[in-house]
Amino acid sequence: MFYDQSRYTIRCEWGLLGLEALAPLSDVLIIVDVLSFSTCVDVATARDAVILPYPWRDDAAEAYAKSQHALLASRTRRFASGGYSLAPSSLLHITADARWVLPRPMGRP
Repeated sequence: MFYDQSRYTIRCEWGLLGLEALAPLSDVLIIVDVLSFSTCVDVATARDAVILPYPWRDDAAEAYAKSQHALLASRTRRFASGGYSLAPSSLLHITADARWVLPRPMGRP
C-alpha cells in the first residue's frame, strides 16, 4: 500500500492503488511492467502446462500456435472466457495438458 515518500525525489509504488496515490503528487509517472511474462510462465509451469514463448503477437504467432497444437494468448490482459492472457490470474485454472503460446511483450531477447 502507499507509504509517505514525500521526502524522496523518486517515488516507487505498485499496482493501480499506488498509481492513483502517486499521480496527484508527481510531475512524471513511469510505469514499468516487466513481471507479467515471467509471472505467467511461473504460474502455468507450476500447474504443468507447456509454455511456448514467441517473439511477437502477430499473424505468425497464430500460425505457430496452430502448428504446435497450442492456444495463443489473448490480446487483452483480462481473462477472456475460456482463454488465457498475460494476466497471471487468467492462468490460475490452467490444466496440466494445456499448450500455450505466450508472445514476449518486448519481442526477442
